Amino acid sequence: MDDDYLENVAERIALPTRFHSVEKASPFTNCVECETELTDSGVPYLIEKALRGAETVYEFALCMTCRDKLESSLSKESLSRIEEMYRSQMGRMYHRYFRLRRELQEDSFRSLPDGLDPWLSNCAVTGQSVTPRDERIEIALCQGTELLLGDFPMMISESTMETMMELLSKASRDELDRWRDENLSPSPEWQELLGGPRVFVM
Repeated sequence: MDDDYLENVAERIALPTRFHSVEKASPFTNCVECETELTDSGVPYLIEKALRGAETVYEFALCMTCRDKLESSLSKESLSRIEEMYRSQMGRMYHRYFRLRRELQEDSFRSLPDGLDPWLSNCAVTGQSVTPRDERIEIALCQGTELLLGDFPMMISESTMETMMELLSKASRDELDRWRDENLSPSPEWQELLGGPRVFVM
């Protein structure tokens, strides 16, 4: 199963500090749920960060086994609705795929102030651009101490997040909230304001 996530990887680079743990000021070392060691095990994993401007609302690393388990806990109806949303955006998402492949072939991304801008400046689903002040989620696919370039990393805008959450059944939203409460520690300000931020599953 882990190999499936590596099929579209075009290049590997050293994990940028952008995807280090802000809390620990160092790379993530363990899966937030099962605590599998990530640095030396060779297990593919996701890093997810929810951002509000420069503030990190929450952050975690999640191995793919736990990611798949979390997805399977959502209702079939919810997953079907999300898949339909992806299908409705398939043309735009294919355009993103080939644009990023061109960036990698031309090697032009390395000369940018932030080499990940081609991946993270627009929402991966809708193409919506965001400013550094906007709320968003950034997700990276990693293995060991490397970030894997291809479909990932990606950014999901706040409006896309809200749309996706509306597509989920109440039971699925409750399951994501349960997982969040058991595994994450969002800032108290966000807990009070929103009842806790929503966790996203890509």
